[in-house]
Amino acid sequence: MKKVLIASLCLLSLNSVANVTGVYEVKRGFAETLAISETEQLGKYKFIMKDANNNKLKIKGSLRGILDPLTQTLSHTLVNADRTGTLITAGDSVTNVYGGDPVCANGATHFQVEETLYIVAGTGIYSGVQAGSYVVVDGVIGNCAASRGYLQNDFTVTGGMITFN
Repeated sequence: MKKVLIASLCLLSLNSVANVTGVYEVKRGFAETLAISETEQLGKYKFIMKDANNNKLKIKGSLRGILDPLTQTLSHTLVNADRTGTLITAGDSVTNVYGGDPVCANGATHFQVEETLYIVAGTGIYSGVQAGSYVVVDGVIGNCAASRGYLQNDFTVTGGMITFN
């Protein structure tokens, strides 16, 4: 009886961490971060996606973003809430600037941007993520010390496509 129980628990454990598969269109979501230095931010995120059969996939958890000051690109590590997988991005870029002041010369206007996150790898249940997967977000960068929300960055997911094999 004890062996049957242990075997059942092992199978249950394996089933709960099965890899994600399919092609998903990123429909909506968000990310909220706090800049903890000039080049690093920490926060939380949620992506809601659907595949061609209208099956929904929701990924949420914690994130870390790093700015490379030499290339002006970013990289992110997104850990899901269950800690069963990560998505890793690299070479992420600000693709559009909508308004605001990146150097905060006027003291109060936050920087408004579009950013593309290029997913390059995954671990755990996301280990099958394919190169070419991406997420696009619009964000407000809280870069002005004189204004409300200083160091707080708020992003809205506007699109993307993620493929898992």
